[in-house]
Amino acid sequence: MSKIPLFWNRATKRAFFISFAYVIFFHFRRKNSEKVIFKSAEGEVILQEGFAQYSEKWYRSLSGKLFLTDKRMVFKSNKSSEISIRLEEIEHIHYNYLLGFIPNGIKISTKDANYVFSPDNQDFWRNTLETNSKLKN
Repeated sequence: MSKIPLFWNRATKRAFFISFAYVIFFHFRRKNSEKVIFKSAEGEVILQEGFAQYSEKWYRSLSGKLFLTDKRMVFKSNKSSEISIRLEEIEHIHYNYLLGFIPNGIKISTKDANYVFSPDNQDFWRNTLETNSKLKN
C-alpha cells in the first residue's frame, strides 16, 4: 500500500479547515441577518425578501436582507444601515461577475450610483426587479 505524500495530507487538512471556517463564518452572518426588521411605509406592499450581501467596495461587504416592495428596493444590514432605491430610478440591471466570468450578484445602476448585491437567488431577483421596475434591457 502506498503512502499519501505529506504535501497532500497537509493540503487536505488546510482545505478542510478553510472550508469549515468559511461555512461557519457565513452561517453566523446569515444568523445575524435573521434579526433584521424592515417596516414598510404606509400603503407599501412587500413583494419579496431574502438574504443578501451588499458590496460597498471590492473588499468590503455587508450582510443583511433585501426587500422588494411595490415602490422600492431596500437593503437593510445587520449594522442598522439602510439603502433604499426607488424602482423608477433604476436604469439598468446587470449580472456582476467575479474574475470576469463567474456571476456572483446583480449590479443595479441608477442616475446617481451603482449598487452591487449578492442575493441568494440572483436570477429570480433580477427577473423580479426587471418586471416590477418595468425595464426593457
